[in-house]
Amino acid sequence: MGRAMGAAVGGAMGAAGGATAGLAVASLVIPGIGPLIAFGMVGAGLLGIVGAAAGSAVGDSVEGELGEGIPHEDVYLYEDALRHGRSVVIAYVDEGDQADNAAKAIHDAGAEDLDMMREDWWQELREGERAHYGRDFDQDELSYRRGYEAALHPRRRGKVYSDVEDELRTAYANTVLDRPFQSGYERGSSHRSRLENR
Repeated sequence: MGRAMGAAVGGAMGAAGGATAGLAVASLVIPGIGPLIAFGMVGAGLLGIVGAAAGSAVGDSVEGELGEGIPHEDVYLYEDALRHGRSVVIAYVDEGDQADNAAKAIHDAGAEDLDMMREDWWQELREGERAHYGRDFDQDELSYRRGYEAALHPRRRGKVYSDVEDELRTAYANTVLDRPFQSGYERGSSHRSRLENR
């Protein structure tokens, strides 16, 4: 996962066209909460780092810090947040009081949860995808969106649908991989390519 988040940070920096030159990652321990990693301007502020040199070291820092635990399928949400100038904060905590304290601190600071981020991300794209799709989008949206998101998974980036179809059948065993899913996958791949080529 460290590699995936390193790629997310690097990709977001590239897609922002240098606007995130001060992007940094901070790793610290907060009493009562535990280890915490912050990406974005929060990371720069916590470390007191500004400038392009900070960004160049992000991938290496993340590689050694993150380990496991963050689903790869959510990496695109972190990338999108960073592209929009937001910060990403990840806390590694034990269950119980420590987890409750971390959740409260992050919520009180005005953070969005992943579900909210996912919905905001899709709402930003939705009308453009509706216009592009050209069929009964309301009926096919759920399957189309699943395919779109599937294409953004780090393992599938840059791969055409036919190359990953068997892997998708395994990953989405309870989902029909119908034409809307495939259309969404192809459109998600194109979206990712556009971001990388900015």
